[in-house]
Amino acid sequence: MNNTFDINRFVLLLRKDIQENWKKYLIRILTIYGALTLVTTWNSFLSYSEFEQGFDRLKYLNRDLIVFTAFVFFIFGCISASMAMEPINSKTKRLVYLMNPSSAFEKYFSRWLIMTIGYMVVFFILFWLSDATRVLICSIRFPDIDVQSVHFDRLIGNDDHRYEYVFERVSQFKFFVGLFVFAQSLFILGSTFWPKNSLVKTFSAGIIIFITFLLVCWCAISLVFENGMGSFGNALQQRTFGVEDSTIVGYLTILCFIFAVINWILAFFRFRESDVIKRL
Repeated sequence: MNNTFDINRFVLLLRKDIQENWKKYLIRILTIYGALTLVTTWNSFLSYSEFEQGFDRLKYLNRDLIVFTAFVFFIFGCISASMAMEPINSKTKRLVYLMNPSSAFEKYFSRWLIMTIGYMVVFFILFWLSDATRVLICSIRFPDIDVQSVHFDRLIGNDDHRYEYVFERVSQFKFFVGLFVFAQSLFILGSTFWPKNSLVKTFSAGIIIFITFLLVCWCAISLVFENGMGSFGNALQQRTFGVEDSTIVGYLTILCFIFAVINWILAFFRFRESDVIKRL
C-alpha cells in the first residue's frame, strides 16, 4: 500500500471533510454570493440611474463589474487560504485530525485543493448566479433599459480603447493571476504558523515584511543613484536598462508563480511538523 498518496484514501478524506464541515462551507458560499450580488447590483443601480438622468456611462459598466468582481475574488481568495489549517487550530481538533488514518501529504493536499482550486470553481459558479440575480433585479427596476449580463470580450484590450477594458495587455492579466496565486500561497503558509487568527496575523506580518523590503530597496537605490528615487524613476522611464515594460511584468509574473510554489512546499513541511510538535 502506498503510504504517501492513495487515491481511494484521498477521496474518502475529502468526503469526510465535506460531510463534517458542509454547514461552514455553505455559510461561506452564501456570504460570497451575497457580497457579489450586493456589489454588482449596487454598481449597476448607480449606472442605470445616471443613464436615466442623461449621463451615459453604460459602456464602462461591464468593465466596472469585472473590476469589482476581481476585487471580491481576490479578497475572499485570501480569506479562504487563511483557513487552510482550520482543522488544527486547537489542541483537540489537531489530535483528532492528525490521528486520521491518512498520510500528511494527503491531509495537506486535501486542504490545499479545497481552499484553492475548490474556491475558484465555486466562486465562478457563484459569479454566474449572482450576475443572473443582478440582471433579474435590474430588469425589474429599470424595465426600459436592456440589462445585459457580464461579458468578457473586453477583459483584455489595447491602447485604442484602454478605458473600456480591464487589462490593457495580456501580460497584465497574467500578472494579476500570478499575484493572486502568490497572495493565496502566503496565507496558506501563514496558516501553518498561526492556525488561530491566521488572516490577521499573516496580513500583519506581510505588511511588516513589505515595509521592510521597501526600506531596503530605498536604501540600495539611494546608494547606487546620485539623486536617489528621482534618478531611478528617470532611468525606468527612459528604459536605461534596455528592458520593455511588458518584459518586466512577465518576469514579475514568473517570480510570483515560483515563490507561490516555494510557499506551498514550505507550508507542507510546516504542516508535517504538526505530527510530532505540539503547537497551541
